[in-house]
Amino acid sequence: MFMGFFWLLFLFLIAAGVVYIIQSNTGSKNVFQLNKQEEKPMDILRTRYAKGEIDEKEFNRMKKELLE
Repeated sequence: MFMGFFWLLFLFLIAAGVVYIIQSNTGSKNVFQLNKQEEKPMDILRTRYAKGEIDEKEFNRMKKELLE
């Protein structure tokens, strides 16, 4: 019974070691977010406008600044 528990613990430690090695070699802070893309400034601006955080005048001013 305890042999099965130690076997699972051993496999978990091996998996954790592999994740650590991959993480340290890629320089990524989180191995599970390798495919996550950063939001672009224009996308953030559109989201803020859609949420009502900024009005149309402010949106157009910031959009003009981003496109320059």
